[in-house]
Amino acid sequence: MTRTFRRVAVALAATTALAPVGVAAAWNHHDGHHHHQSTAVWASPNGTGTTCTHSAPCTLATALTQAPAGGTVRALPGTYNGGFVVTSPVHLLGSRGAVIDAATAPNYTGILITAPASGSTVRGFRITGASGAPEPTPVSPPPPPEGAAIHVVGASDVTIAGNTITGNTNLNGPASQTNNPA
Repeated sequence: MTRTFRRVAVALAATTALAPVGVAAAWNHHDGHHHHQSTAVWASPNGTGTTCTHSAPCTLATALTQAPAGGTVRALPGTYNGGFVVTSPVHLLGSRGAVIDAATAPNYTGILITAPASGSTVRGFRITGASGAPEPTPVSPPPPPEGAAIHVVGASDVTIAGNTITGNTNLNGPASQTNNPA
């Protein structure tokens, strides 16, 4: 009985000692949050192709289509042209220095999150240049609003945290805010 107990205790200790090594290799700590590396795709303002790795990033639009549902899209530092549409649940994480310029999008919106993307996260971006203009003649039904830094349409359980929204205007004048980390 003593021998069996020793073998079990040694096997348990060996397994426990190896677990932190495996866990540390599988998780990324760049932004203070835990995200599994195997589901991360990487984007850069100058990205190309569809590989979407840290060493060969793709564009942010491509990364959003390449990421599996529930996966993580990591945006490297730099300025991205706005007008991104999120159509599946992803964790969109901007590195320090990741900026989305909504003024470059046709509708002056930085990120649009649609109904199929319920459960998504947007964190760590500076979004600038969103602006809305009044419709010259009221129409019915009204068109979708323009000029949102981050616009959520029909999606639920969306986390928008740790972003800085600045240099934007709307019908009521300049708008600027930083949302708190959740």
